[in-house]
Amino acid sequence: MHFINRGKATRFFPPETSEFFCEKTGIRILQITNYPANHHNLYLNKSSFTPDGEFIIFLSNRNGPANLFCCRLGDGTIFQLTFHSNSVRLFSAIITRTGENLYYVVDNQIRRIDLLTGTNDMFIELPDSERPSALYLTEDDRFLVTRIESADINPIGSMTGTALASFKRIRQTVKRFQKKPSRIVRINTHSALCETVHETRDRIGIVLPSPNGQKLAYLAYESQLWSLDMHRGDPSLIYDSKNRHLVVHPCWLTDDELVFAEWPNAIKTVSLSGKVRTLTDFEALHLSHMPDIPCIACDSAAMDAGIYLISKSTGAAKLVCIPKSDLGGHWHWKSYLRHRLFPFSGSFWVGNEWFHPHPSWSWCGTMLSFNSTMHNAYSQVFVVSLEKLLSSFMSRYRDL
Repeated sequence: MHFINRGKATRFFPPETSEFFCEKTGIRILQITNYPANHHNLYLNKSSFTPDGEFIIFLSNRNGPANLFCCRLGDGTIFQLTFHSNSVRLFSAIITRTGENLYYVVDNQIRRIDLLTGTNDMFIELPDSERPSALYLTEDDRFLVTRIESADINPIGSMTGTALASFKRIRQTVKRFQKKPSRIVRINTHSALCETVHETRDRIGIVLPSPNGQKLAYLAYESQLWSLDMHRGDPSLIYDSKNRHLVVHPCWLTDDELVFAEWPNAIKTVSLSGKVRTLTDFEALHLSHMPDIPCIACDSAAMDAGIYLISKSTGAAKLVCIPKSDLGGHWHWKSYLRHRLFPFSGSFWVGNEWFHPHPSWSWCGTMLSFNSTMHNAYSQVFVVSLEKLLSSFMSRYRDL
């Protein structure tokens, strides 16, 4: 973010930061934003922090359409990075491991910001009939991977609502969506060459590259976990809950093993050969993991038990804080019975996705960002420092 430190940012906001302590754990929480608009970090399994830890990047609709902003953690000053009249896609943005570039999606374009100079250019443009979704990078920053979907279908957004009131609309949406195939693509970050790895009519979620960049993993129908070769495709079903439970938010632990939430029963791992083990029966919803970080971060829903650290080897859990998001709505105990009566409808009754805590690691693993409406009706971004907590947790569970 050298262009900001050289005074070349075009718009900035005065600091909005404040700090307080979690009533349950006593950990210090830094509130980054405090503005009557929604804000959200970059999402799970991707860091919202620049690699040097100097800035945190987030999405906000404080000026109307959702655009990207950053906050300099040293003094709290907020800078606007993008100025689009159409919203930047939620969950799409990702920072390279080198900290040199930021990629994100607007409509049918994948755009790139040079974080050294501030230059914003169109990296790749797809046909008007297609839309990229969440972007992920291989560890060497060589390839972007994403799902390309039809422009007139947004299966996640169109399924938001109460489960009972929207069954008819859900069936109609799924039927329309299944007529239009999705493509899983890899995009060379040097040449901008976009290649289709796999095409499917299944309803699929976010596509994640393995640490070595040789495999991809994705969810289908919130019940199946698939892997495929990054270069040849050739998908293989490695886990299927048979629609008995939701399978959500997988993360790569190693080149051969993934971890996922089988909500609301357990956190499980599965190898590419299909070997499954239950890591813990903790009721996690969103899992977040980054390479070289010794544990998994997760939040929980119905009831909101808090943001936790989970040992990758023992399944031991350590409470970080209580996010108190959504003003007691989707994450409150009152929704507990609703989810228990209709467990598989939970994926459709997601509430406002801006309000989900979605814990996200810093590159060095000493900080977590999350989102919450704990202080007002808008989602704000928060940061917790984990150095002392991780040290005590690791000393207790040395096999982390």
